[in-house]
Amino acid sequence: MCVLGEPRPPLTYMDRGLRSARRTAILALLIDVDVGLELSEAYSLVDRCIIHKWQISWDNESTGSHYRAIAKTVSTKLKYLHHSRHTDVVITRLRLGKCCLNAYLHQIGKHPDGLCHSCNINQKLFHTSSQYVPTA
Repeated sequence: MCVLGEPRPPLTYMDRGLRSARRTAILALLIDVDVGLELSEAYSLVDRCIIHKWQISWDNESTGSHYRAIAKTVSTKLKYLHHSRHTDVVITRLRLGKCCLNAYLHQIGKHPDGLCHSCNINQKLFHTSSQYVPTA
């Protein structure tokens, strides 16, 4: 330890390296580097890229044709929200085509033929909603 008036010991190699590193770090703080994007812009760019790749995958997928006929484009937005959980479940099942109509019941082995008992047509959502919607 140095006392005032005594000469300082010579700097070692490590001391010189630390001083040099400290000086370089201080200079780096003074340099303003333009990275081109703000953070929110970078997030937005990444989101758009992911949604674009998701859309390509969605368009080329062989499964999910029922829902793809309803929703042609992908989105991160919530499709439907209701305060009743039961209503949410029913609407989601209808959208996905996984509801208790005869065509789906036939797919999972719970109905003999999947046909409508009234008109002997394959009972899917479109058939049910277009044939049996009550008119006022």
